[in-house]
Amino acid sequence: MNYLQDKIKDTIALQFVSFSDGLIPVDIIKSQIRKPSSKYTNVGDYQFNLMYLFKYGNIITKQNSKDLADKWVNDFVCDNLVEGISNNGCFINFKINRLILAKTIIEEVIEKKDKYGYSTSQKNGLPILVEYSSPNIAKPFHMGHLRSTIIGNFLKNLSNAMGYPTVSINYIGDWGKQYGLLALAFDKYGDEEKLAKDPMKHMYEIYVAIHKKLTEERLALGTKRSPIDIKAQDIFEKLESKDKESLKKWKMLRDLSIKIYQETYQRLGIKFDVYSGESQVQDHISDVVKILNQRNLLQTDEKGTFIDLTEYKLGHAVILKSNQTTLYLSRDLAEINRRRKEWNFYKCFYVVGGTQAHHFKQFFKILELVEYDFAGKCQHVGFGQVSGMSTRQGTAVFLTDILDYAQEKMLEVMKENPDKISQVNDPIKTADLLGISAVIIQDLGAKREENYTFDWKRISSFRGNTGPYLQYSHARICSILRKVKGEININFKANLEKLQEIEAYHLIKMIGQYQNILEECWRKLEPHSLVEYLMDLTKAISSAYNVLRVKGEEIELAEARLLLFWCSQIVLASGMKLLGLTPIEAM
Repeated sequence: MNYLQDKIKDTIALQFVSFSDGLIPVDIIKSQIRKPSSKYTNVGDYQFNLMYLFKYGNIITKQNSKDLADKWVNDFVCDNLVEGISNNGCFINFKINRLILAKTIIEEVIEKKDKYGYSTSQKNGLPILVEYSSPNIAKPFHMGHLRSTIIGNFLKNLSNAMGYPTVSINYIGDWGKQYGLLALAFDKYGDEEKLAKDPMKHMYEIYVAIHKKLTEERLALGTKRSPIDIKAQDIFEKLESKDKESLKKWKMLRDLSIKIYQETYQRLGIKFDVYSGESQVQDHISDVVKILNQRNLLQTDEKGTFIDLTEYKLGHAVILKSNQTTLYLSRDLAEINRRRKEWNFYKCFYVVGGTQAHHFKQFFKILELVEYDFAGKCQHVGFGQVSGMSTRQGTAVFLTDILDYAQEKMLEVMKENPDKISQVNDPIKTADLLGISAVIIQDLGAKREENYTFDWKRISSFRGNTGPYLQYSHARICSILRKVKGEININFKANLEKLQEIEAYHLIKMIGQYQNILEECWRKLEPHSLVEYLMDLTKAISSAYNVLRVKGEEIELAEARLLLFWCSQIVLASGMKLLGLTPIEAM
């Protein structure tokens, strides 16, 4: 496809350069010949906007652009490759020979299979680090964690598709005063029997109980620092000073939490290369303080040690409290130094909610002031918040509850068709995969940085832009391939001239858009673009399914259509896997 694309651009650009009397460089023109978005492919296979060339002196102006576009279209000489040209104002559209386009796209899918659309350009071999999920110990997995988890998993998959090795890091919140509160809660309300029976539920219950008591104390005393605050801080100070009893209890609660998180990750089909945590950087804090001192960045007052970032409108960045205990910022600085030494990374993505934007601005500014060579390689990939995730009592709804509910609803829908469910090997597992798909696509279907409201009705819907609809479309194609197996085989040399229907051509063009979509996702670090594309692809597949019969047709026609559906399945499954879905073949 890249070879054909270069040839198309050369054909167009060489004529356009001559129209400008050679005053506009050929590379500039080629760079602006692009495929239109999937919404506008009906007007042409490639598009060029004269507006991009306004900066080239008096050749093109707002006043003459429409007339000039008309003239260039009239003067353009079509050939057997670029066989049609038209314009709508400044937009010049090109039609490419259908058979050449079809052969090029389908042959590339045949060659690359599930790697179709992936980048083939050479990279520098350095890894991209992706930090995501990062729950706090003793707190159940909720939708905020899910957003980080599935967006981060997508970025890891996408980075691999773009040709980069990756290291996926789960940097667990297992340190700080919040642990002191948990330990205090366990001493006050903990029950060994309840902990053994349902550890996460019990830890959450006692954490809520201590926070309720803390709020009551603060209100009663009219202060932000109550006796519970002081006790929790004392426990954390003991932990930082490596008190054996404190460490023993901390390790027990941490290990229990990680075990339960891993069960959730396994259910979601997500694996991490590294489980790390704030607790593991304590031995590196002194190195950070030393470097910051050497750069004369540190100041001290009664509240602690800080870096003054007011000239950058970032306030005071506190590094250590007055009692010398660490904070998120000091621990992040220590951790990034450790990562640099271990991996010498190309980029480091922090997939953390947008509410933490100020923290990351302070963090990155400090890296810049220290003049670390990797300062510009770190990036906060923020995301919006989810609403509609509370019960009527106002308590949080946790991910396991959501996934169980989704699985139950999917199973109910599947049972409505006894004939189909009887053909499914493991209905309960299939229902779970459908439920997970519903949750993931509802989340990734929203633009990453925007807030969205969780819609419980979409959990059980097979209609519209939902995960179950994607799964249904994939299973439908697999059904076509199964039904003709033994009668009609996949023929990679099929006669593509037989694909004359407009539905076939539209589907081929949609398949050809896949690489562009992945590149767009990479530029924006935005999964929403891929979700939109896959929904458009499934609509094109559905239109083709209604027209392009395979079974019962003459062999050449059947083989060509079957090959097209096979290519569609390859691309649909590839995109679903990048998003974190497990494609279902029967449902």
